[in-house]
Amino acid sequence: MNTYNIPSGKRDWTFANADGFGLEGFSGAIGMGYNNWFSSSSITPDQLHKVLIKFAAIDTAYNIVNSSDPNVSSAYRYLRHASSAAQDPSFVPFIINPTAGYAYQDRRSIPFAAYDEDNNNQRLDVGFLENNAAGARVDGKYDPPSNNDGIDNVSLTKEWFFIFGTNYSTSNNSALATDILDNETPLMWIGTPNMRATNLFAAGDEFEIVPNYVNSLKDEFTFTATASTKSTALAKTDINAINVFPNPYYGVNTQETSKYARFVTFNHLPTTATIRIFNLAGILVRTINHTDGTQFQQWDLNNDSGLPVASGLYIVYIDMPTIGATKILKTAIIQEQQFPDHF
Repeated sequence: MNTYNIPSGKRDWTFANADGFGLEGFSGAIGMGYNNWFSSSSITPDQLHKVLIKFAAIDTAYNIVNSSDPNVSSAYRYLRHASSAAQDPSFVPFIINPTAGYAYQDRRSIPFAAYDEDNNNQRLDVGFLENNAAGARVDGKYDPPSNNDGIDNVSLTKEWFFIFGTNYSTSNNSALATDILDNETPLMWIGTPNMRATNLFAAGDEFEIVPNYVNSLKDEFTFTATASTKSTALAKTDINAINVFPNPYYGVNTQETSKYARFVTFNHLPTTATIRIFNLAGILVRTINHTDGTQFQQWDLNNDSGLPVASGLYIVYIDMPTIGATKILKTAIIQEQQFPDHF
């Protein structure tokens, strides 16, 4: 989900009466232009950039207070229903190109500029839409209705703004000076918000559009893991966790894959250890030198002669000279009854 921030100043837009468009951020009032219902954008979701909008001051009639403000932009103005008769006599001077679609009309000053924060704050081309409909505002100004007017900016006034993925220029770009409804354009962001009732654009106000970045083949991720550390003190503490499983051994171990490979496993061992296994008579039946550097060591339930040990209780003495410690365990072995494979 695309989102937004207010880096500086107050929030001048509202999504009230402007959230029915199905866009991806600001409660549906701002979103990407790609595959929108009215436009096919050449900017795909993985090419969306974070954009900072900087405002210039306006008065209550939406006139720009200072035309020399660096954030005043020469915007592409588009008109819906330009081929229809003017729905109000005051609209006539602003219907310049009476063609269908969302037809390009001319360039007009609007009170904000857009900067591409993912591309060294490069300034971007901007545009806005007007609607030749009764009750709308065709006056050459970007003047969306207030949320207190009770006017739906999605279906009536359609005072929408556009941010393109092209570098800002006061010279016309033929890719933008066209019918934006029926032609592919480099449209990055579209916004349909209303004005907040008590707020007017002021110098210093900012609005940031933040995309939900999509991973692409160009993205690379690096992960760094903390190196393992060794400590004799910690190793001695870990002695308490040394154990053997399964214990008791009831003829089978769930980790075994063959009846010819029986075993139990000692765990939490240091990197080296000597494991001596005695029967209850005190006879040493098996010595295992643990040297593989892991915490695990298997016993195949055979004695030092390679023969299976008898069922019974065994005492395990683990000598760990590298940390100066020993551990004694008891383990019960119940061997499976033997049946010859061949008679």
